[in-house]
Amino acid sequence: MTDATSGAGLAGVNVYTYDLDNGQIGTAYGQATTSATGTYTVGGIQPGASVAVCFDASKAGGSTSPGYQDQCYNNQSWDGSFQDVPTGATPVAVAGGSNVTGKNASLSSGGTISGKVTATNGAGALAGVEVDVTNDATGGFIRSATTAANGTYT
Repeated sequence: MTDATSGAGLAGVNVYTYDLDNGQIGTAYGQATTSATGTYTVGGIQPGASVAVCFDASKAGGSTSPGYQDQCYNNQSWDGSFQDVPTGATPVAVAGGSNVTGKNASLSSGGTISGKVTATNGAGALAGVEVDVTNDATGGFIRSATTAANGTYT
């Protein structure tokens, strides 16, 4: 897992597998988080399974701004929601007793949404409000942020 611009390894990327045979996130397979060098291992995948490997960059590189764009293996766009298997996800076949390597991604910088939450009665900024971002087309959850003491979020 690397930064598309610098080539440096990205720590903190959550790696998820989707079971393409039943169309659900492969929670039985677990997940992984990339190390300081950007490496990861997801174990326990059923032999013969066909999975999609997707990379959730919401925690990549700590508190970097504007952060990184999520994607699935083979440069497939992903909105980071867990509602459905990502459209166009590249299947990764896992043979019994083998280790599949080289399923990497190079993540590009993303954008940010920021604002301020205030009370409608004129009482000022609201702290501790959760602001959720969802996919307009699917309704799937993408990210959230919590407002600071001054009501701002990013």
